[in-house]
Amino acid sequence: MDKSLKEKAIDFKGKLYVQVADRIKYFNDNYPKGYILTQLLSDPDSSTIIMIAIVVPNDIKEFEGNEMKNKRQFTGHAQEVIGSSFINKTSAMENAETSAVGRALAMMGIGVVDGIASIDEINKATNREKAPVAPKLTAYQKMVTSIKDAKDEEALGRIKSWLVEHKDSFKETELEKLQNLIDEEKDGFTS
Repeated sequence: MDKSLKEKAIDFKGKLYVQVADRIKYFNDNYPKGYILTQLLSDPDSSTIIMIAIVVPNDIKEFEGNEMKNKRQFTGHAQEVIGSSFINKTSAMENAETSAVGRALAMMGIGVVDGIASIDEINKATNREKAPVAPKLTAYQKMVTSIKDAKDEEALGRIKSWLVEHKDSFKETELEKLQNLIDEEKDGFTS
């Protein structure tokens, strides 16, 4: 049973990679008592999606002291940023899940020819090297965004309280503009 799946590998930038779909098919064909679990680790509202995949090749339990545990399991993690690529504009979670599963299967040795990284990971790293770095937002700019994104008066109240506690972090003119913006946004909720 050759886990490398070298015959299914494709050449990418001079290295051989096995696609995740082929790894999953191999796993399902060869480990009928096994299973793959995935879980979202990041906040569902976050712009960064973090997934974990756990591959259990055989659902066979063994005792360790008085505790029953799965005999072996392999994990893989992946993260994607919503909107960071064409696929991630609509399917960042699915993309992260697939990558996590591919990594977990690779940790088990399935589909490993020239390395564990998937084609998606190599592309992502290459694209990040080419992508211009976005300028960091100032504390003032972040507060403006938070105020405009507030969903209700209660959220605006929490922001206003935070501003009072951290007023030394802002110039006097910035603080005044932020408080005016809060008042304007609050008026929008009451009208």
